[in-house]
Amino acid sequence: NRLNSMISTDQLPVIIVGAGPCGLVAGLALKQYGIPFIMIERATRSKICSNAGSGFELAPISIDILRDRLGIDIAKFMSQYGGMHMKSMEGKLFREVAIPSDYEGGAVNRAEMQNALLEILFPTPEDEEGILLLGSGLETYREVVEEGVDGGRVVATLSSGEEISGCVLLACDGIHSRCRAVLHGGYDSNQDWETNCKTGNEKDPLHFCNAMVYWGKTPAPRGSDLEVEFAKTQRLNGDDHTQVNMPLVGFPTLSAPSSMFIVPSQNGTMLNWAFFIYTKHQKFSKNNDGTDLTRRGGGPLTE
Repeated sequence: NRLNSMISTDQLPVIIVGAGPCGLVAGLALKQYGIPFIMIERATRSKICSNAGSGFELAPISIDILRDRLGIDIAKFMSQYGGMHMKSMEGKLFREVAIPSDYEGGAVNRAEMQNALLEILFPTPEDEEGILLLGSGLETYREVVEEGVDGGRVVATLSSGEEISGCVLLACDGIHSRCRAVLHGGYDSNQDWETNCKTGNEKDPLHFCNAMVYWGKTPAPRGSDLEVEFAKTQRLNGDDHTQVNMPLVGFPTLSAPSSMFIVPSQNGTMLNWAFFIYTKHQKFSKNNDGTDLTRRGGGPLTE
């Protein structure tokens, strides 16, 4: 059944801000229970799943939600861990351990997961109509309190000027959330980005842990030098016949005060990586002005 058929004049939809993994999972849960919703995403359709290499881990509770409660085939986008390979940043092997076979957890590439969830939630372009609003993100929102059983509504204003009424608003728009900024009074649509960042940091500061992170992805075609070398880190105890999926973790030393984390995807032909570098000062990249939807918070490695 099309999602459009759920929306009626008797029930205001849930407004989901953000069509990332969090927003899409929320939409799938609402769809399962027949609750109408509208999803707002500032990225265009071509950029909604921009793949610059970002990813994250799925813990056992996440797998329980996705696979067991929502019926999602997580094998399409998750690389399950079989072990862990730990080295110093100079390349010295610290430890290589197997992870118990009954442990359910692994890594996902953000864009691969988004694509899979989008296909489940919206099987055809027609299913998106009137439900997935792309290219015009949230500008602000307000609560309208009314007497009666319903008690009011929330009104979301898009950057296009369009207003949408809902019964509740879910902030699924990331760490630099516009919803959160409005909630804490750190956003003013009449101010520029730098002013809003400064105000938001004063009213709702993020914890800064003295690290700058660069992340991305690197293709490792089958048979290439990179694929062959990385494959050596995916063998437990040097056994050439036991190939498992293992994140490669690099630990800092006095001579190399940085760390790294690399996980393979696409059957080992794509390496998703993150490098952590010590820094005393929090810094926002110039291209992270709210319009760059590929890097999502990071800067190009050339900076």
